[in-house]
Amino acid sequence: MDRPRLHGVDVARGLAVVGMLFVDNRGNSSIGTQFVHAPWHGLRVADVVFPVFLLVVGVSMPFSRRADRPRAVLVRVLKLAVLGVLVVGAKYGFDVVGAGVLGHIAGAYLLCWLLLRLARRAQVPTAAGVLAVLTAVAVLLPVPGSGRTAVEPDLSWAHWFDDLLGLDFSAEAPHSYLPSAITVFLGVLAGRVLLDRGARGALSWIVAGAGVLLVLGLLLAPLLPVNKRLWTPSFVLVTGGSACWCWPRRSGWSTSAGCAGRSARPRCSASTPSWRSCCPSCCSGRCCGTGSSRWSTAGSPT
Repeated sequence: MDRPRLHGVDVARGLAVVGMLFVDNRGNSSIGTQFVHAPWHGLRVADVVFPVFLLVVGVSMPFSRRADRPRAVLVRVLKLAVLGVLVVGAKYGFDVVGAGVLGHIAGAYLLCWLLLRLARRAQVPTAAGVLAVLTAVAVLLPVPGSGRTAVEPDLSWAHWFDDLLGLDFSAEAPHSYLPSAITVFLGVLAGRVLLDRGARGALSWIVAGAGVLLVLGLLLAPLLPVNKRLWTPSFVLVTGGSACWCWPRRSGWSTSAGCAGRSARPRCSASTPSWRSCCPSCCSGRCCGTGSSRWSTAGSPT
């Protein structure tokens, strides 16, 4: 049986892509500062757009059969990386080495997929341990060659790591892949709640989880500031919480024309069975008249 397709996930993914295009092609300097990335420490609306996309990537994984097939995962990662290199080359010249945003997505997706190979009970502690280690390295260990700790525009562990790989430092460089994988993993956790509890039951859990992430991120920020270019653990937590709070409320999965008057559930449509996706609470036929015993769809999310 195919897994359910939640149309709100597709909507959220599309809105995130539109947001990224807008932020990267925003026009002249008269645009509001919230739509321009923070120059270093701090958080603006523009800084949350890409984490929302990565979180939605994670939300899709529990619903996707492709995520269970190692070969399919590796092929997807390779395609994204190659395409990223080609895009960077076409934009900046092929003497510039890097995979850009697509490489960032590929790296975060692959590392999250590897995390999901662990026993489920070990996944959350491992993710928390990754953030703890990254924090400890940034705060306690001197950057090699400098003799001091630093999270500065010209000096940090991220700069050192990218330079070690022979790459220029940027927000999309490999130093960001590991913490970004935790952002994807937060989406996986939200997707599991959605899959287990249905859209209506999941809403309160996801919003509560978002609150916990925001509190933890804000508590960590005085120690290690929120910084997108470094993709600091505080940035992971704050943007993960923001994305979890905004996504179900803004992406449209909480309401649908197919289930008029019944909020917080995926769209149901008896007239379009090849695309319908019914939540457990409406599959008795009260909402869409299908009488299906479980969620149904023609295909699973990618």
